[in-house]
Amino acid sequence: MVHVTSILNYSSRYSKLIDDSYLSSTYGEYKDSPLSLLVKSNKEEAVENILKTLKKWNYPAKLIKVVNAVNENGYSPIQFAIENNNLNIIDNLLENGADFDALCGDGMTPLHFVALFGNLELAKHLIDEKNINLNPLDEYGNTPLHTACENDHIELVEYIIGAKLVNPDIPGQNDMTPLHFAAERGSIKLVEYLVIKKVNVKHERLL
Repeated sequence: MVHVTSILNYSSRYSKLIDDSYLSSTYGEYKDSPLSLLVKSNKEEAVENILKTLKKWNYPAKLIKVVNAVNENGYSPIQFAIENNNLNIIDNLLENGADFDALCGDGMTPLHFVALFGNLELAKHLIDEKNINLNPLDEYGNTPLHTACENDHIELVEYIIGAKLVNPDIPGQNDMTPLHFAAERGSIKLVEYLVIKKVNVKHERLL
């Protein structure tokens, strides 16, 4: 909390003095960047101050680096914003170059995190308004649709398939389709929905 308070005070009051040493500093057990700590704490104004200052410097490469800086666990500010479901910060990060297809320390992209949490409203916002890629792959070759099925988020699955921008039969880990994930989960409703949508029920997974 002390770190967050000091960073917040500095970025809010002295944004003109934000420099390389400030931006390259890390804090805490996982060595989070100043921006990550502010995002974690939902400090929207302070986040905006940092990003605006970098824009004023007109150093696009530095802005991209700061926005996508990862901690020791491989998490960047966008993952923390998704965990907090903070649309304002998410939009601000995306507008300033956050990489929405990058893999984090868990081998997932930000959209996989959205699918993991089953955040339907955030998914709608990102898909409808931000035109993000719906088919990024995690380190196992799974799409967010696989992740949503694996975690039995049926409303999110319905929305993703309804967007008609994904292949519901796409194979992922061990050649498993979303239907395989739903069946392994034991989600009867989700399996029934996928069958109604005429997914391929004859695709055999790898053993």
